[in-house]
Amino acid sequence: MIATGDAYKDQVQRQWNHDPAGSHYVTVAPAHTQEWFLEAEHYRYGSYAPWMAETMEFDRHNCEKLLEIGGGMGTDLAQFARHGARVTDVDLSAGHLRLARENFAV
Repeated sequence: MIATGDAYKDQVQRQWNHDPAGSHYVTVAPAHTQEWFLEAEHYRYGSYAPWMAETMEFDRHNCEKLLEIGGGMGTDLAQFARHGARVTDVDLSAGHLRLARENFAV
């Protein structure tokens, strides 16, 4: 964790580093594997928010630069990247940034 000097921001970091957004929906695949990230993705776009792909227009940003603030595990960012966007993630949680990097690496 990177101490910010702001109690609220530090608490947010502790929470998300301990319980990364979306990770609690992954119940089968071993953590930090490609299957783990794909299971999280399947839940997100299949059960949790089936409307999201159309609303976010993942496939309409080929060759565009895209900044996501609060990218979590990188699930949405990966969708944009798969469709050709050049993506950047900014997140208060160092744990989320590590997970997003892992997501892109597997």
